[in-house]
Amino acid sequence: MGKKENQAMTEAEKITKEKLDAIRGFNMNNMGSMWIDPERVPTEDEINEAKEMFEKRVKALQEKNDYFIADKDNALRVAKFLKDFVSNGIWTGRFFVGVIRFVNEFIENFIQECEKEPKDLIMDYGATNFAYQMLENYGGIGIESAKRMAEIWNEYVAIYDVLRDHMEWHKKEETICTKLQNRWSMLQQGYYLIYTDEDAESVNGVDVNNTVNDSIEPIEKTIE
Repeated sequence: MGKKENQAMTEAEKITKEKLDAIRGFNMNNMGSMWIDPERVPTEDEINEAKEMFEKRVKALQEKNDYFIADKDNALRVAKFLKDFVSNGIWTGRFFVGVIRFVNEFIENFIQECEKEPKDLIMDYGATNFAYQMLENYGGIGIESAKRMAEIWNEYVAIYDVLRDHMEWHKKEETICTKLQNRWSMLQQGYYLIYTDEDAESVNGVDVNNTVNDSIEPIEKTIE
């Protein structure tokens, strides 16, 4: 074996050792949440599968526009509550745009339609998130505002809980999408990343269709 061959082998061994050291350090720092299997090299099929899982989940989340708020028996009451709460709520900064759009362009139209023919109250992500933010950051001035809040408190809590559940679900989906993207990136770089936390089944799954569709169902929670 010539000098060049020996030098090439030494360099290869050095790279392998550096890679193993990096994997060891990564696994120690991320113990309990994820780790890299040093004995596995991602195949092209596994890389493509990870890419497909990420892209399908992101697409499903972006296209979801059916956040179920209340059934048709309660929709009108809930819609009128939201209209009143947002119309008289406290807003700051550019939230004034959201107030106008939510009241004038969405909830008033829904109320008119629902008064003619009862139907479920289903909102897209923008309206759901805005309503949640308004209820989450409620406020008032003086004793009269406090009394009014006390009067509507029970209904406020019921509606807030539904909005909060949807937003927590959405945040969870965003987290899973980020993990799927991270895993795809690591596989592309030759590192066989495996998640071991509570999202492991969703992120490491093999069946892409089941992984996406099973978790993208709307939260069926009705305000009574």
